[in-house]
Amino acid sequence: MIFKNAVVRKPCPEMVNGITKADLGKPDYKKALEQHNKYVSILEACGLSVKVLDADNSFPDSTFIEDVTLCTSRCAVITNPGALSRKDEITGMREILAEFYNGIEEITSPGTLDAGDVMMAGNHFYIGISERTNHSR
Repeated sequence: MIFKNAVVRKPCPEMVNGITKADLGKPDYKKALEQHNKYVSILEACGLSVKVLDADNSFPDSTFIEDVTLCTSRCAVITNPGALSRKDEITGMREILAEFYNGIEEITSPGTLDAGDVMMAGNHFYIGISERTNHSR
């Protein structure tokens, strides 16, 4: 197992106003809470120690914490979200990640990165270019 720890953030009620391109209607907040609790339980059942961060009502998409931090076996990368509504979600992430990593890097402007656009396959990373991830470093 590469990872022994996981950091998650509880969904906030404002999540129903988060970023989406799907035409599926508004998310069900109560169901999201139930699914999140089950997700945490599954991570723990897999042997991970899970740090659960409080919901952040300022950011509807903040439950998707894996978009603003890319964690690898060697270091963590704090992203520079390409979605303006998510830019400040990185605030405080350095302190949270410092519990688990000595090496913490950051993407800075003009570079943008949504870690959801990154796929790790062994020691290789595949980065998809999108509206939220650009070529700049």
